[in-house]
Amino acid sequence: MNALQFVNSKDIRAHLEKIGYEFSLTEIAWLIYHSRNHTLAEKHAAWRQLAEEYPDAPFAAEYDNDFRKAVCPDTPFKKLSDCLRLFIDTEKKLLMDFSKNDGSFVYCVDPLDEDLYMGGHLDELFTRAFFNFKTCMR
Repeated sequence: MNALQFVNSKDIRAHLEKIGYEFSLTEIAWLIYHSRNHTLAEKHAAWRQLAEEYPDAPFAAEYDNDFRKAVCPDTPFKKLSDCLRLFIDTEKKLLMDFSKNDGSFVYCVDPLDEDLYMGGHLDELFTRAFFNFKTCMR
């Protein structure tokens, strides 16, 4: 897997490629988590690939706490693959629940880049609530 594809900054990506940086598996999982250029389905596929290719890989000690807190809090997992599988399953369930139109959710847009709307003319759009997923995505 080319982990560099998950680095958001083209300049950082180019630098890491230039110096030949080798990512740990936990770093790759973290990059996938933060990628702005990949769909959820693509992220899940990448995490599944990591879990399948390295089923017994432990969390990298230097990243254990940060990644575990973000992705698999309150879990006793020692292996990265177990955490990734649980996270994928949890996200799928949440997405399925979120996509139901049963009146139990309110939908809002929350862009990754706050500079796009903070104090600007788009502020009203991004703080508006929608009562169904279809209307929110228009």
